[in-house]
Amino acid sequence: MSKKNNILITGGSVRIGKEIALAISNSSNNIIIHYHQSFNQASALKKSVEKLGSQCAVIKCDLSKKRSTEGLIKRAGKFFGPINFLINNASVFENDNINNFTVDSWNKHMNVNLYAPLKFSRDLKKLLPTKSKGHIINILDQNVLKPDISFLSYSLSKAALYSATKILAKSFAPNI
Repeated sequence: MSKKNNILITGGSVRIGKEIALAISNSSNNIIIHYHQSFNQASALKKSVEKLGSQCAVIKCDLSKKRSTEGLIKRAGKFFGPINFLINNASVFENDNINNFTVDSWNKHMNVNLYAPLKFSRDLKKLLPTKSKGHIINILDQNVLKPDISFLSYSLSKAALYSATKILAKSFAPNI
């Protein structure tokens, strides 16, 4: 019998995260759906995922607050065992530009779109059992290569995550 994947999807209850959860739901995958404010959507998705054959759990966390991110990977691992597959999908996408961005907007984008994925990736590596294989997927978009001047903080946070993904791949190879 093969070992199941324990998959955490951040921002997993709506839009792209929801579609990812549904697409990978099967008896080989245990899925943990992270949400911030969308408890009802996360609960409904949990039922759908379970009907497709996965065991499923939901976990709440405000990724805009660094303190909230502490221990999320460990807490998520309590449902089905250590997380060995992380999909960093959660994202803040708010309009700002060079003329009107604020420190609050900047920090919110950087915390959710860059710090949380890096923190969770590091925590996954720390908690992954020795000699186990892990996987990390960071969701990016066209703003990495074609930044939109109307979304300064978002575009910069995703461009930084793009670079961080390359660094993580080199740092965590060959197990992750």
